[in-house]
Amino acid sequence: MAWNKKKDVLALMCGHGKSIDGSWDPGCTYGKYTEAGQMLKITKSAVAYLRGSGVRVLTDADKNNNRNMISCVKWANRQRAKLYMSVHCDYRLAGPGVYPLYISGAGKAFAKKVGKAVAKAMKMKYKGAGRRPDLYELTATDMPAVIFETGAIKADLKKLTQHEAYGKALAKAICAYIGVEFTGKKK
Repeated sequence: MAWNKKKDVLALMCGHGKSIDGSWDPGCTYGKYTEAGQMLKITKSAVAYLRGSGVRVLTDADKNNNRNMISCVKWANRQRAKLYMSVHCDYRLAGPGVYPLYISGAGKAFAKKVGKAVAKAMKMKYKGAGRRPDLYELTATDMPAVIFETGAIKADLKKLTQHEAYGKALAKAICAYIGVEFTGKKK
Protein backbone atom coordinates (compact mmCIF):
# COMPACT_ATOMS: atom_id res chain seq x y z
CA MET A 1 0.00 0.00 0.00
CA ALA A 2 1.30 3.46 -0.88
CA TRP A 3 1.18 5.67 2.22
CA ASN A 4 1.83 9.41 2.18
CA LYS A 5 3.09 10.37 5.65
CA LYS A 6 2.21 14.02 5.06
CA LYS A 7 -1.43 13.58 4.10
CA ASP A 8 -2.68 10.06 4.86
CA VAL A 9 -4.40 9.41 8.19
CA LEU A 10 -5.00 6.14 10.05
CA ALA A 11 -8.06 6.01 12.30
CA LEU A 12 -7.21 3.75 15.26
CA MET A 13 -10.09 3.60 17.71
CA CYS A 14 -10.52 1.88 21.05
CA GLY A 15 -13.48 -0.47 21.30
CA HIS A 16 -16.34 0.19 23.72
CA GLY A 17 -16.00 2.95 26.34
CA LYS A 18 -18.51 5.75 25.91
CA SER A 19 -21.76 4.42 24.49
CA ILE A 20 -24.33 6.12 22.27
CA ASP A 21 -26.45 7.23 25.25
CA GLY A 22 -23.40 8.65 27.05
CA SER A 23 -23.12 5.88 29.64
CA TRP A 24 -19.96 3.81 30.08
CA ASP A 25 -19.81 0.54 28.14
CA PRO A 26 -17.08 -1.74 29.50
CA GLY A 27 -17.46 -4.27 26.68
CA CYS A 28 -16.82 -7.85 27.71
CA THR A 29 -15.51 -8.54 31.20
CA TYR A 30 -13.59 -11.20 33.08
CA GLY A 31 -13.06 -10.74 36.81
CA LYS A 32 -11.65 -7.24 37.33
CA TYR A 33 -10.72 -6.87 33.64
CA THR A 34 -12.82 -4.99 31.10
CA GLU A 35 -12.49 -4.88 27.36
CA ALA A 36 -12.58 -1.07 27.34
CA GLY A 37 -9.85 -0.84 29.99
CA GLN A 38 -7.46 -3.32 28.40
CA MET A 39 -7.99 -2.11 24.83
CA LEU A 40 -7.44 1.54 25.81
CA LYS A 41 -3.97 0.66 27.13
CA ILE A 42 -3.11 -1.35 24.01
CA THR A 43 -4.47 1.36 21.70
CA LYS A 44 -2.51 4.12 23.49
CA SER A 45 0.68 2.08 23.15
CA ALA A 46 0.08 1.40 19.45
CA VAL A 47 -0.70 5.07 18.76
CA ALA A 48 2.52 6.20 20.45
CA TYR A 49 4.61 3.79 18.34
CA LEU A 50 2.77 4.71 15.13
CA ARG A 51 3.29 8.43 15.74
CA GLY A 52 6.92 7.73 16.60
CA SER A 53 7.21 6.20 13.13
CA GLY A 54 5.69 9.29 11.52
CA VAL A 55 2.17 7.95 10.95
CA ARG A 56 -0.66 10.47 11.36
CA VAL A 57 -3.20 8.86 13.70
CA LEU A 58 -6.76 9.88 14.51
CA THR A 59 -7.81 8.22 17.78
CA ASP A 60 -10.28 8.47 20.63
CA ALA A 61 -7.54 7.07 22.89
CA ASP A 62 -6.02 10.57 23.12
CA LYS A 63 -8.97 11.50 25.34
CA ASN A 64 -9.38 8.14 27.10
CA ASN A 65 -11.96 6.60 24.79
CA ASN A 66 -14.44 9.47 25.04
CA ARG A 67 -16.37 8.82 21.80
CA ASN A 68 -18.95 6.24 20.85
CA MET A 69 -18.58 4.16 17.70
CA ILE A 70 -20.95 6.29 15.61
CA SER A 71 -18.98 9.41 16.52
CA CYS A 72 -15.68 7.63 15.75
CA VAL A 73 -16.87 6.51 12.31
CA LYS A 74 -18.24 9.96 11.43
CA TRP A 75 -14.99 11.57 12.62
CA ALA A 76 -12.86 9.20 10.52
CA ASN A 77 -15.08 9.80 7.48
CA ARG A 78 -14.92 13.61 7.91
CA GLN A 79 -11.13 13.49 8.26
CA ARG A 80 -10.91 11.23 5.20
CA ALA A 81 -8.90 8.57 6.98
CA LYS A 82 -7.29 6.11 4.58
CA LEU A 83 -7.74 3.11 6.91
CA TYR A 84 -9.90 2.45 9.98
CA MET A 85 -9.25 -0.01 12.79
CA SER A 86 -11.18 -0.48 16.01
CA VAL A 87 -9.37 -2.45 18.74
CA HIS A 88 -11.46 -4.99 20.68
CA CYS A 89 -11.18 -8.32 22.47
CA ASP A 90 -13.49 -11.31 22.37
CA TYR A 91 -15.74 -12.39 25.26
CA ARG A 92 -14.72 -14.76 28.05
CA LEU A 93 -16.12 -17.94 26.46
CA ALA A 94 -14.37 -17.41 23.12
CA GLY A 95 -11.43 -19.57 22.17
CA PRO A 96 -7.95 -18.08 22.17
CA GLY A 97 -6.48 -16.19 19.27
CA VAL A 98 -6.35 -13.07 17.16
CA TYR A 99 -9.47 -12.69 14.99
CA PRO A 100 -9.76 -9.56 12.82
CA LEU A 101 -13.10 -8.78 11.17
CA TYR A 102 -13.69 -7.06 7.82
CA ILE A 103 -16.30 -6.50 5.11
CA SER A 104 -14.49 -5.32 1.95
CA GLY A 105 -11.71 -6.92 -0.07
CA ALA A 106 -9.32 -4.16 0.99
CA GLY A 107 -10.43 -4.63 4.59
CA LYS A 108 -9.73 -8.36 4.30
CA ALA A 109 -6.18 -7.72 3.09
CA PHE A 110 -5.62 -5.28 5.99
CA ALA A 111 -7.14 -7.73 8.50
CA LYS A 112 -5.12 -10.74 7.35
CA LYS A 113 -1.75 -9.00 7.08
CA VAL A 114 -1.98 -7.27 10.45
CA GLY A 115 -3.68 -10.21 12.19
CA LYS A 116 -1.04 -12.73 11.14
CA ALA A 117 1.84 -10.41 12.06
CA VAL A 118 0.44 -9.58 15.51
CA ALA A 119 -0.33 -13.23 16.29
CA LYS A 120 3.22 -14.19 15.35
CA ALA A 121 4.83 -11.36 17.34
CA MET A 122 2.71 -12.06 20.44
CA LYS A 123 3.04 -15.87 20.07
CA MET A 124 -0.72 -16.27 19.81
CA LYS A 125 -3.04 -18.34 17.67
CA TYR A 126 -4.28 -16.68 14.47
CA LYS A 127 -7.91 -17.69 13.91
CA GLY A 128 -8.15 -16.24 10.41
CA ALA A 129 -10.12 -13.18 9.34
CA GLY A 130 -13.91 -13.11 9.45
CA ARG A 131 -16.28 -11.27 7.12
CA ARG A 132 -18.99 -9.47 9.13
CA PRO A 133 -21.48 -7.44 7.07
CA ASP A 134 -23.59 -6.78 10.19
CA LEU A 135 -21.18 -4.52 12.11
CA TYR A 136 -21.52 -0.74 12.01
CA GLU A 137 -17.82 0.13 12.13
CA LEU A 138 -17.31 -1.99 9.02
CA THR A 139 -20.38 -0.92 7.05
CA ALA A 140 -20.51 2.83 7.79
CA THR A 141 -16.86 3.69 7.13
CA ASP A 142 -15.82 5.30 3.84
CA MET A 143 -12.46 3.48 3.87
CA PRO A 144 -11.23 -0.10 4.37
CA ALA A 145 -12.02 -1.01 7.97
CA VAL A 146 -11.12 -3.73 10.45
CA ILE A 147 -12.48 -4.60 13.87
CA PHE A 148 -9.38 -6.13 15.42
CA GLU A 149 -10.25 -8.79 17.98
CA THR A 150 -6.95 -8.92 19.86
CA GLY A 151 -7.78 -12.19 21.60
CA ALA A 152 -10.24 -13.57 24.15
CA ILE A 153 -10.46 -11.72 27.46
CA LYS A 154 -10.13 -14.97 29.46
CA ALA A 155 -8.11 -17.34 27.27
CA ASP A 156 -5.62 -14.66 26.17
CA LEU A 157 -5.56 -12.52 29.32
CA LYS A 158 -1.80 -12.92 29.88
CA LYS A 159 -1.14 -11.54 26.39
CA LEU A 160 -3.79 -8.80 26.59
CA THR A 161 -2.30 -7.42 29.81
CA GLN A 162 1.06 -6.99 28.07
CA HIS A 163 -0.22 -3.62 26.85
CA GLU A 164 3.12 -2.17 25.80
CA ALA A 165 4.25 -5.27 23.89
CA TYR A 166 0.86 -5.76 22.26
CA GLY A 167 0.63 -2.12 21.21
CA LYS A 168 4.13 -2.29 19.78
CA ALA A 169 3.31 -5.47 17.83
CA LEU A 170 0.13 -3.87 16.47
CA ALA A 171 1.94 -0.68 15.43
CA LYS A 172 4.75 -2.64 13.79
CA ALA A 173 2.25 -4.75 11.84
CA ILE A 174 0.32 -1.68 10.68
CA CYS A 175 3.55 0.03 9.60
CA ALA A 176 4.51 -3.06 7.59
CA TYR A 177 1.09 -3.09 5.93
CA ILE A 178 1.19 0.58 4.92
CA GLY A 179 4.85 0.48 3.92
CA VAL A 180 6.18 2.85 6.58
CA GLU A 181 9.42 2.08 8.40
CA PHE A 182 8.76 1.12 12.03
CA THR A 183 11.24 3.06 14.16
CA GLY A 184 10.43 1.52 17.54
CA LYS A 185 10.24 5.06 18.94
CA LYS A 186 7.24 6.47 20.77
CA LYS A 187 5.75 9.92 20.40
